[in-house]
Amino acid sequence: MNPTLETHTFAPDDCEVIDGLARAGKRRLLRFTTEVRNTGTLDLSLGDPNGNPLFAMNNCASQFERSEAASYRLLSGASVVASRLNRPLCFQDSVAWDAGAPPAPLFDCNTMQGLQHGWSAIADGSLPGQYIDVTGVSAGDYILELRIDPGGTVVEMSEDNNVVQVPITIGFDGSDKFADALPAAARITVNTTASTKEAGEPNHAGNSGGHSVWFCWKAPPALNVTIDTFGSTFDTLLAVYTGSSLASLTPVTANDNAGGTTTQSRVSFVPTEDTLYFIAVDGANGASGDLVLNLLADTGRLQLSLDAGGELILTLYGVPGRTYTLEESLDLKTWSPLFDVFANPGPTEVPLGPPEANGVRFYRAVLP
Repeated sequence: MNPTLETHTFAPDDCEVIDGLARAGKRRLLRFTTEVRNTGTLDLSLGDPNGNPLFAMNNCASQFERSEAASYRLLSGASVVASRLNRPLCFQDSVAWDAGAPPAPLFDCNTMQGLQHGWSAIADGSLPGQYIDVTGVSAGDYILELRIDPGGTVVEMSEDNNVVQVPITIGFDGSDKFADALPAAARITVNTTASTKEAGEPNHAGNSGGHSVWFCWKAPPALNVTIDTFGSTFDTLLAVYTGSSLASLTPVTANDNAGGTTTQSRVSFVPTEDTLYFIAVDGANGASGDLVLNLLADTGRLQLSLDAGGELILTLYGVPGRTYTLEESLDLKTWSPLFDVFANPGPTEVPLGPPEANGVRFYRAVLP
């Protein structure tokens, strides 16, 4: 399996991003090699993948792969921390692991897929998509689980050996350096005990700290963004900057204690669209521990009310100059577009007519 951790930056036009294998930006990847052995007494023949709906072309690897051949999960106890489900794989004779196996390979990725008895197919950890994205996963001990043929679509003598679980330790993610700042998400947890403060790094929120970590966030169209450290186990410092290096940082906002607490921090500001912000979190007077970073961007709000004539009025508080699509649902599962709404500065009112007499309606505004 040979699991390894790496940090990789995917461009928006990267093949893996276009094919839906990865997310654009700087990501932390847990790479590993998957070996599938035919331990039966007969060959497994999956046929020609060309024109077969059970196969899909992996454009990045230039090979056909059988759909839903494997699933990968990172587990903490019974909880799934990260996963790559329905991972396609190429089935070809890679290595003869059994001394009694046929002497020469027969199956390959692009003309006839399968696996002779005594042979194994190997998906190397360097292949596109052969990893789990563990960006934001806290340092600690986990179980890496690999499951072959999770849907049970291949007839086998036994499926008892289709799952393997391997203990793995994920170390600190390296985001304690400005140059290695990881993308911020709605919620990220990391342990800062092993982090350090760089030479030339400013004092965040006016305190010398000593165990800082860095995150980056590219602002979408938003009215406001709130970032806090509520849920952390130590006294935090929080600061936001723009700039391309430690020497060129421009402070945006900072906070030590917020919300009536003496340990947690929170900042709110109006972001500039497409601006890259750098978020630093440190511990007051050298404190460290389990950090929880929460980020919430307010991209717009809706309010429903009745006017004096009993008509429904929808009020959109949106990013001025942006067009939202108003959608309707009966069950919060299936949504149907109604019409587009252009957001004015301040509230934008849209009349919807009288309330429906035959049931409840739900509405949302989607910003493309």
